[in-house]
Amino acid sequence: MENTALFWVFIVLGNVCFISILLGIRQLSKKNSLKEGKGVLFLLLCLFALFLLLNPLGKEIRLLERIVEEEELYLIGVVCAVAFFAFMPICQFFLFQRRLSRKQEEEHRIYIYQDGFFLFTSGLWWLNSLGTFFIAAAINDRIHWNGRLVLGILLIVDYIGWVIIAFLQGKEFVMTKKEYGYHSMRRSLEGRLEEIESIERKEKGLAIRIKGEELPIWCMMKPYGDILCEEYDKRIKGKG
Repeated sequence: MENTALFWVFIVLGNVCFISILLGIRQLSKKNSLKEGKGVLFLLLCLFALFLLLNPLGKEIRLLERIVEEEELYLIGVVCAVAFFAFMPICQFFLFQRRLSRKQEEEHRIYIYQDGFFLFTSGLWWLNSLGTFFIAAAINDRIHWNGRLVLGILLIVDYIGWVIIAFLQGKEFVMTKKEYGYHSMRRSLEGRLEEIESIERKEKGLAIRIKGEELPIWCMMKPYGDILCEEYDKRIKGKG
């Protein structure tokens, strides 16, 4: 293994680059077409090339393989196992639970495919929990297997999962005091808040009516829908 300090620098820089890619994917998913988002797309391609050069995925696989094989890395193995298990619930808290706060700021947001988004992140957590089990069992000499293969697959799935999460984050309905933005797989609309005729509860979630057109939000979680309707009523009445 190369110089330890340089090894960690490559892992950290690689993941900073990956986080930047996720932010770019979120912005690109709000564009109506690739032509409209060509600047963001060019930046994403540059970041992806840098990500491949830094190769944090390969270095993380090698690190986890060493954790499995070398007793002196026991503590790092424990930290990795806990991180695999706890990171997704923490992210779910920030992605979902914080949105239940009634102390709304300038913007109010809700994911268009919220039900599917929640199920997808929960599924990714179960896969991460499997990774926790393998790491914990390996560092305690309970099982022996090809660590590079198993841990590599889990990390690849994790990276791909976060790309999908970033894409779904961009598919949202945003409401400010004066404007709105609706970004789904099929439509991307922005305009004045007064253009919204109504926001209603439906069997499969919510429906936003704009100029006679009904735009769906797939959200069966009642508190989120109730708060969105309340915020819309409050902001419209505040203008009257």
